Amino acid sequence: SRAWSEFNDQIHDVTSIEELKSILSGKGGIIRFEWCGDRGCAKTLEVETGSNLLGTLNADGQGKCLRCNKESKGILQVGRTY
Repeated sequence: SRAWSEFNDQIHDVTSIEELKSILSGKGGIIRFEWCGDRGCAKTLEVETGSNLLGTLNADGQGKCLRCNKESKGILQVGRTY
């Protein structure tokens, strides 16, 4: 449906903090990336980028954490809430 298509257009997968910041300051949406699972790492990223934690996906990590470069344990989702 058109609604699902528009929703999916607002989901962005990123591999760098710069890319995350660029999307937040531009079109916005839900931004997903690899995460080590450490809450402290997520909170630091939230402060550094001005984003808000939205939750995690039920997915196994497939690389390195966006912020600390440790082995990923899953996918974190952030965005900007108003």
